[in-house]
Amino acid sequence: MEDEINQAVKIIESGGIVCLPTDTQFGLSVDYKNDLALQKLINLKSRSENAGIPLLLANVDQLKLVTDTPPDDVINLCKHFWPGALTIVMPKNNSISEFVSGGHSGVALRIPNHDVPRGIAARLGRPITGTSANFTGMTPVGNYDEAQNNFNGLV
Repeated sequence: MEDEINQAVKIIESGGIVCLPTDTQFGLSVDYKNDLALQKLINLKSRSENAGIPLLLANVDQLKLVTDTPPDDVINLCKHFWPGALTIVMPKNNSISEFVSGGHSGVALRIPNHDVPRGIAARLGRPITGTSANFTGMTPVGNYDEAQNNFNGLV
């Protein structure tokens, strides 16, 4: 799995899109700080720029990278339910682009209960996007091969 994580990190660092498993479904990930990669992701999915894109974190400490001083009760809630399928919306800080927030004041955050996305976010040292691997409004794909077919090898 380390080789796959390293390869995904290289792709993300170079502005690419990776398809990866999470604890709930397959997702598409890019560097949340790379506006060109975010725009490519939005265009690939035919997603509205107003929809916002959830972020996947490696650990609770990465909250500090995307939101200003989370309250203790929120941190305790996160520590209790994460990793897992709980998504929280927190006020965004200045590091969050409009492509991630969709122009809203908050950002959706989650620590998935899966080693691959957490490993990638840990290796990068920052969160990655975690939007479903599908065209907007369609059923998410069930595996990597379906994603490759749906997106014509662009992920």
